[in-house]
Amino acid sequence: AEHLERARQIYAANDMQESPASGRVWNGLGMVAQGLGDYPEAQRCFTRALAIFENAYGSDHPDVSFYLNSLGRAAELNGDDALARTSLERSVQVNLEKLGAENIRTATSEYYLANFELSQGERDAAESRLERCLGLFVAELGEDHFQVTEARGDLARIKEQKHEWKAAEALLDLALDSNGEGFNPTTRATLQAHRARLHLRQGDYLASCTEALQVEDTAANQYRLIVQTLSESVSRRFAAARTNGLSIALSALLAQGETTEMAAAAWDRVLRSRGMLLDELAARRRSVNATQDSATRQMAEDLFTARSRLADMYVRGPGDRNPQQYEAALDRARQDKQTTETALAALSATFRSIAADRDLGLAEIRSALPTSSALVAYLRFLRIGEESEEPWYCAFVLADETISVVDLGPAAAIDDLIARWRTGLLEAWAPGGVLAQPGIIANGDLGTRLRDLVWVPCAAKVSNVETVFIVPDGDLHLLPLAALPSVNGGY
Repeated sequence: AEHLERARQIYAANDMQESPASGRVWNGLGMVAQGLGDYPEAQRCFTRALAIFENAYGSDHPDVSFYLNSLGRAAELNGDDALARTSLERSVQVNLEKLGAENIRTATSEYYLANFELSQGERDAAESRLERCLGLFVAELGEDHFQVTEARGDLARIKEQKHEWKAAEALLDLALDSNGEGFNPTTRATLQAHRARLHLRQGDYLASCTEALQVEDTAANQYRLIVQTLSESVSRRFAAARTNGLSIALSALLAQGETTEMAAAAWDRVLRSRGMLLDELAARRRSVNATQDSATRQMAEDLFTARSRLADMYVRGPGDRNPQQYEAALDRARQDKQTTETALAALSATFRSIAADRDLGLAEIRSALPTSSALVAYLRFLRIGEESEEPWYCAFVLADETISVVDLGPAAAIDDLIARWRTGLLEAWAPGGVLAQPGIIANGDLGTRLRDLVWVPCAAKVSNVETVFIVPDGDLHLLPLAALPSVNGGY
């Protein structure tokens, strides 16, 4: 983004801000912004690029359709459905008139319009258009082209909505297998997440959880890499936009019932994901601040450059390269990063410490837990059902070397009880800190219901220990468990 912004400034300084070259820079800035989840900025950049190319070539030139597609996609992501539809329909019309219905560029414009139609609930129109596009893509571009893969993934979404499970799974298998590893890792993770959801909705919980955890590993590794090269504000947006496999894995885990091995694997990913953004930003500052000698500083700068190059490849995807070329370039960039990290670790004890901290997971937590103690870690997540998604609570419990997961129920009911319980607590105290209505909270119905919902199911698993460590999440941060009424009286 910095290089593109610098290029934009150079064109403007030389009175070339309306040139096609400047338009391509604006389009590049839009692509970067969109990849990082900054959709308003992406829409602004694509709008500027389109205006430049319309001024240079005319509004009905086929090249303009490319920028109409970019603007349409960004507008859809930004929630501007009217602009999205207008831009995408106009792109199709321009290409139909200038290039014909069988041209690959016309098919590309139709593909983006089909995706928009699908997002608007126009399933039949989208399915017909996508099937036509897929046929043209395969014939003109070959099985391994990224547009073929993406079209299959989108068509699979429609088949899933129609409960045509086998057809959807077959499309996803083709989409993932045809490109092997030689494809944009972000898109690959998205397709794998789709397949994991499909397994979940078909009741294959083990396959769903296994693939979803693979998705989480891929997406988390990409995130850690990319966030190290971004500003803090952009890092936060990227964190919200990244593919997340945990909700799928946890939904499958709860549907399947307790399985210690899978519960441990899911909990390990949860532990590694919590605070990931702040941990990475803190590590970045710690690394820079601790760098004293010139050789180490230079190596740290070299590592930043290597990470930036690899992150840029992840965000931009293959572009015009075929899958084999893209994978080869990724391998070179990964090797460059790894070699530089190894060299820096040999020079810097601080860097070695930061690298070790990033590897902390469930195994380290287990080894640090004192004798005769247990750990209860609550988690608020988006549970995925057959037809809908709903915020949910569960709890991971580690006691007597045994790991289990406890289903606590819908988050809306628990959060509402917490809010009402806290309101009652405040109303029970008169000015001056005097308890105006003794016993109303500790023995009240709200406290009892909260206890039965969030503590009793976990308490049964920690009855043989002396100390229980609690890790809250969501609105449970606002609930002091020690203030809830005990089953046997008191607190």
